[in-house]
Amino acid sequence: MKLTYCNGPFTVEFEAATQKEMVVHLARFQAIFEEDECGLCKSKNIKFNFRKAGKSQFHEMICKDCGGQLPFHLNDNTEGTMYVTRKLPNGSYDYKNKGWTKWSGKKEESSDEEVFNSSPQKSTKKSK
Repeated sequence: MKLTYCNGPFTVEFEAATQKEMVVHLARFQAIFEEDECGLCKSKNIKFNFRKAGKSQFHEMICKDCGGQLPFHLNDNTEGTMYVTRKLPNGSYDYKNKGWTKWSGKKEESSDEEVFNSSPQKSTKKSK
């Protein structure tokens, strides 16, 4: 079975032996490529990003308006598939920001632990 799937700027083709396998292909595609807005500021001005920092590689979506990030994680398999974590550190689902976070620096100078802020930054600019 072969399927051509179009959504926005993407057109992809999937081949699968069964409907079950086709659903897996579509679900994996949609989880990564159908994010349509920033979970923090709701801007549609988002893009895919890849960057390296030392030995680490980061695959993510970023918001060009507020600087929010939606990180993609690699599955522990050889397929090269990715997934999005939409949970808070306590394990509950992030209904408010849908996994989008914003880098806010180091926790403490003596710690290498990264800290992310899941609420949008408020502008300090005053309008006239």
